Amino acid sequence: MFGGLIVGQGPSVMQTSKFLPADAGSQELYLVYGGAVSDPRGDDFSEPGDIEIIGIYSTYEDALDAWRGVSQRHIDEAFVKYRLVRIN
Repeated sequence: MFGGLIVGQGPSVMQTSKFLPADAGSQELYLVYGGAVSDPRGDDFSEPGDIEIIGIYSTYEDALDAWRGVSQRHIDEAFVKYRLVRIN
């Protein structure tokens, strides 16, 4: 089940906590993933089977650092997008 924070290639952060169960517990896990998108204005991956999993992190700060690092390495590639999502 995905929910939590989504960070795109820009300044916006979207809260989607309505997808988390009320008893989700105190442990937080974050997934950083991404790859080529079919349209840089959208969120559809062109080849979902080729999505790169950067990692799963136990703190938001570690996940954000990983997202920033991988996003900066692909800053000139308009058709590559990475996301950070809370997964529990």
